[in-house]
Amino acid sequence: MITTTEPVLAADMTVSLDGFVCGLEARKPPYLDDGFFRVTGWVVKHFVWQEQHGLSSDAAATAVTDPEAELIAERIERTGAYVLGRRMFDSAGDEWDVESPYHVPTFVVTHRPRESRILADGTIFHFEADGVAAAVERARAVCRAAGEGKAVHISGGASIVQQALAAGLVDELHIHVVPVLLGRGTRLFDNLPAGIVELERYRVVDSADATHLSFRIPRTTPDRPGGTAATTADDPAGTTARTSTVTSRDGSTIAVDVIGSGAPVILIGGAFNDRSTVAALAAALAPDFTAVTYDRRARGGSDDRAADYATQSEIEDLTAVIAHMGGRASVFGHSSGGILALEGLMHGLPIDRVAVYETPYLTDGTRPAPAAGTRERLAELVRAGENDAAVTLFLEQNVGVPAEMVAGMRAADDWAFLVANAGGLPYDALVCGDDLAPPAARLAGIAAPVLAVYGDRTWPWLAAGTRAVGATVPGAETLGIAGADHGILADPERLAPVLRTFFAR
Repeated sequence: MITTTEPVLAADMTVSLDGFVCGLEARKPPYLDDGFFRVTGWVVKHFVWQEQHGLSSDAAATAVTDPEAELIAERIERTGAYVLGRRMFDSAGDEWDVESPYHVPTFVVTHRPRESRILADGTIFHFEADGVAAAVERARAVCRAAGEGKAVHISGGASIVQQALAAGLVDELHIHVVPVLLGRGTRLFDNLPAGIVELERYRVVDSADATHLSFRIPRTTPDRPGGTAATTADDPAGTTARTSTVTSRDGSTIAVDVIGSGAPVILIGGAFNDRSTVAALAAALAPDFTAVTYDRRARGGSDDRAADYATQSEIEDLTAVIAHMGGRASVFGHSSGGILALEGLMHGLPIDRVAVYETPYLTDGTRPAPAAGTRERLAELVRAGENDAAVTLFLEQNVGVPAEMVAGMRAADDWAFLVANAGGLPYDALVCGDDLAPPAARLAGIAAPVLAVYGDRTWPWLAAGTRAVGATVPGAETLGIAGADHGILADPERLAPVLRTFFAR
């Protein structure tokens, strides 16, 4: 039993027998398809559902009174606020301009914030841009004000449920299993924590249309929230990296390596880096932590299925990796990877601590900002397969390497490696910003512990940009490493002791 007075967060979803909430067609507007309507068909016949959705005025003609109807009525009665994803909101089109099925405050998790919408039926749609955890907390505040017994209800879609589970927010899980096989589509239980999550089943209701399972998730378990050691029976110390993949929200596949044991620390490389360039640092941390490296999208073993370039896609990739490791983690980022780590904090991801190395913010005026249109030109070159030209443009404009030095770099053996990883350069340019200016107001809102590190032999503008992070984030620490430059990943023993101390606190 849950004995806390905190409002319960309940996730309630219908799935096919093979675990899908909808088919493949629901991944594009209007985000509904035959698979969705098939698995949700059991609920539509009940008058209590029809009445909630404003679809019936003849109770006697349509009422079906049975245990299924009682489940629906119970959910409606106890819910004081709803949380749902933007795609689910968008699936209604303009039908929710006047009336919705919710009739209570409803929080829409979105990356496209807008003003709240107040409907005549009592529904207030709030658009929450700070992530699932922020939306749940606001919804719980509504339930606290409404009185004892009111719960927060997640009504979908699958991604929102996955994020809430990964963050350890869900108290109850109500799954309605429909006897049909969809074969493919959107799975409800993708992108879950790597550790075991125990469930306490407390109710089963069976019918010809569906089997209804209700579970409680204990608030205090070793894996709620948290990660598990990256160990196996053959490698109890976790000394060998294990490769797997996670699926990001847009379906992109992200390659992940895990090594070591202990609290999870995710390592993010910068431009031109894949997980191989961070592997030595991961191995250096592995005796004390579960070190996680991954290929940022469009490089190494990760693909990119996004329709266009957006920083949000990389935020969703990091969200999936955190979920893979149990729902919470600390993060280290090198160069643009450091800015991505900070963006993760500013987007409300479940990150405990962040350490960054030489964030490429331009603050001291010692070099010009990238020329106008550089980011757009990078995207054009990458789309056209002109990776060599994209590398040249990025080095000269975003990194500030003189053209004559770039010409010399072309003759080096590692030029081919840079070209091979050029697919991710538009994302690097996006996360750093067109003018490389630090987002001071947003950085000042970070509450998590942050460590900003630079080498005393690096370019002055990189050192200045890193110090700006340390000076802007409240309570942040700034540290210079003697004898180090931007190539610190090739000398991990110089950096690893600093990170061990910081992440062990």
